[in-house]
Amino acid sequence: MTQVDENLTEKANFEAIGTGVGCEATGNLTYRYSVYDYTASVERLTVVGQHATFWGPITKVGKDNPPQYTVGKWVSFNVFDSTQPDGTGDGFNSRGVFGDVPEGCPINEFTIVPITKGDVIVKPGVVIP
Repeated sequence: MTQVDENLTEKANFEAIGTGVGCEATGNLTYRYSVYDYTASVERLTVVGQHATFWGPITKVGKDNPPQYTVGKWVSFNVFDSTQPDGTGDGFNSRGVFGDVPEGCPINEFTIVPITKGDVIVKPGVVIP
């Protein structure tokens, strides 16, 4: 489980593990930032070097969550592991909400925001079909 606190107001706890079948994955995500407050399961994972993109459907929302972030909608995140043991140089970025299940094994544009607390760990080895 990784905890990310980009600027002491945005918090994410996540775990994404590839199943070895294409880009299928298992895991979970809890995300809180401003009015965004939701939990999602992780069902897709693509790893390129020390970068990873993971996707999954929202499973639970907070009471003040924006209306477009509803149960069943898919969310996506990018992460980067600098390989430093204390998380220095690691990054994280929410890519937003999407209405449908992504086709194939999508890779988001790797826009990364440096984290201020936590440690992202990406273990390459997932084969992209």
